[in-house]
Amino acid sequence: MSLNLDEYSQACIQYLKQLDSNACMLDLGAAYGIASSSALREKKELKVYSNDLEPKHLDELYRTTSDLNRKKLHLLPGNFLHLQLPSNFFDAILVSRVLHFFSPEEIIQALKLIHTWLKKEGKLFIITGTPYLKDWMSFAPIFEDRKRQSHPWPGFIDNPTQYRSSTSRTTPSKAHFFDPDTLTQLLENYGFVVEKCGYISRDDFPEDIRNDGREGVGCIASILHGI
Repeated sequence: MSLNLDEYSQACIQYLKQLDSNACMLDLGAAYGIASSSALREKKELKVYSNDLEPKHLDELYRTTSDLNRKKLHLLPGNFLHLQLPSNFFDAILVSRVLHFFSPEEIIQALKLIHTWLKKEGKLFIITGTPYLKDWMSFAPIFEDRKRQSHPWPGFIDNPTQYRSSTSRTTPSKAHFFDPDTLTQLLENYGFVVEKCGYISRDDFPEDIRNDGREGVGCIASILHGI
């Protein structure tokens, strides 16, 4: 979880500020809701739907939200792949630091759901991890070799303990990393047009996982017309 808004999360909020008063935002993997809270403060009358796997995180978001903004906040605990949400409903969907925990099959399912939930004129904002985090650097050459060989999922790791150098943090059961090229290609494959995609320098991360300014990757996309 990050307590700072990166440039792509900020771009999501700025985009919403330009819309009319009936705008709706979906924050997937909201954690303690830093993006949800900021959006509610910045955009009057915005409706925010916040999802997280851990209900206690959303409880904290609710606790720290003003009474006025609570009326516009909708909490959606659980795995978002199981959510039942209306089609063509959200003006902006933010998926921050979630996809790097998903298998290829889960990512495909997620993108199909997002494509359904997002308004045809809406925007998708994604922030996810790269193999260039310092404690995953042993995987970076494998990622690059797979990419050269046109592997369909070069960043997927089903045995993360084999590659992660740090023992100070919990290692996930699977990991899935991207760079701007592979994230762009993925979105284009599933009906999105990529407007911007690039690395994110995570100066807010602990020193033992910061590296060279390629710790994260962010993307802004819209729905491909005719899909």
